[in-house]
Amino acid sequence: MRVMLVTQAIAAEHVAILKMFDEVERVLPDFQSPAEVGRVARILEGVLLTHATLETNLAFVPLDHALQQQERLTVFYHDHEEVDAELRQVEQATSCEEARRRLRAAIGAAREHFRREEEQLFPILERTLPESALAALGDAFERTATGRLQAGR
Repeated sequence: MRVMLVTQAIAAEHVAILKMFDEVERVLPDFQSPAEVGRVARILEGVLLTHATLETNLAFVPLDHALQQQERLTVFYHDHEEVDAELRQVEQATSCEEARRRLRAAIGAAREHFRREEEQLFPILERTLPESALAALGDAFERTATGRLQAGR
């Protein structure tokens, strides 16, 4: 059985979410109303909320004890709040173009957050936690993700 570190598990989920963003951006010009764009924003909001909860519980919380990292962790927590706020603003748009612009902004903020995590947070995790802890957190991530898939059937 292959062991997956939590950083690898999160990165794999990032890849799947980024592909979803690509598809949303591909069809976004086809939407004819702010309500249509808002429905897609709600779907992305649900996916990102679940992902953010897993990240927080299995990556951010284990680093909370490392006080020297608190400033950086605050940025990652703030990123989650910013993306959520952008997605909620999509539904307040009064025109389709405004809704599209806001959704593109939310997707852009999420892409930047993923990049920052992979470049900054993952190395901190890998330096701070022993490989056995990273593997245990990766296992927990996979079990939780598998549970989500099975619950959705």
